[in-house]
Amino acid sequence: MRTIALYLVTALAEIIGCYLPWLWLRHNGSVWWLVPAAASLAAFAWLLTLHDSASGRVYAAYGGGYIGVGLLLVWGGGGIPPSRWGVAGGARAPGGAGHLCLPPPENPPPGFLPSPPTHPTQARPPRPKAPKPPPESGFWGASAC
Repeated sequence: MRTIALYLVTALAEIIGCYLPWLWLRHNGSVWWLVPAAASLAAFAWLLTLHDSASGRVYAAYGGGYIGVGLLLVWGGGGIPPSRWGVAGGARAPGGAGHLCLPPPENPPPGFLPSPPTHPTQARPPRPKAPKPPPESGFWGASAC
């Protein structure tokens, strides 16, 4: 539960940090809107350091919370209800995020994960190297003369 709350708070900090400058530019607001925006983006960066591991998995899973919080803010703050497609996408995103956050089981059932190769000959062969162009060909494929 702490992890989900952390994702949601992180998403909220980023959305606020990006929304306030947009609001400032779009509606000719006061330059003082940039102060809480900068503080929110600083909080966002700090919140990212609180996640268990700073890897692509964390950032991808965080995106699920970002989508949900974004839909709620547009609906609650902007008065624009989400469309059916928005609800469908918003409902699927946390499922994908949860899939990324959950590690595979310690003893997976047979066929759940691919087996590593047991013998060096079963390993994937190396990729062939791309052929080098002949040294006399210029930029356009002709000689430099």
